[in-house]
Amino acid sequence: MRRTLVMLFGVLSSGCFSMVYDAQAGAVSSTRFTQGRYGGAVQLAAGGNLSDRDRSAESVGPGLDVRGKFTEDIQQVSFGPHLYLISSSWVTPYARAGATLLEVGSVDGAGTFGSLGPRGEVGMFFGPFVISTFAEYDLRWTSQDHEGFVGVMAGIGTAVSSKSPREALQIP
Repeated sequence: MRRTLVMLFGVLSSGCFSMVYDAQAGAVSSTRFTQGRYGGAVQLAAGGNLSDRDRSAESVGPGLDVRGKFTEDIQQVSFGPHLYLISSSWVTPYARAGATLLEVGSVDGAGTFGSLGPRGEVGMFFGPFVISTFAEYDLRWTSQDHEGFVGVMAGIGTAVSSKSPREALQIP
């Protein structure tokens, strides 16, 4: 499947391209580090960029993600846009920066919603496997306090670019 998607994306592009997609799960904690604020996180993310004029499409592009956090006191789902940055090589480091477009859920037993919370993520693809760490800040528009979260996740996915590993590593 991965090879088919990469080949299709490459054939359809007449210039430079990159794409990133992954599914991850892991541990999350509130930055308050209090009881009831430790749990699990899940994420589905994808992004891509095509350009026949701009070589930055090989490393940078827009994307969307859907995320969930589940702890004893918090059950929340959110989605939003992000920008990704990859460095194509034998192992592929990446970074994402974005914001929450909408989040809904339950915090301390009461319904909540919010948006515009910033989020950052850094990680590394090792073939089809990915490991990452993230930090995000939930801006809630209900009576609950705003709150920061940190987490570590692992999963599967891919990050590819029309830039060869040799070009990325600047090997003559």
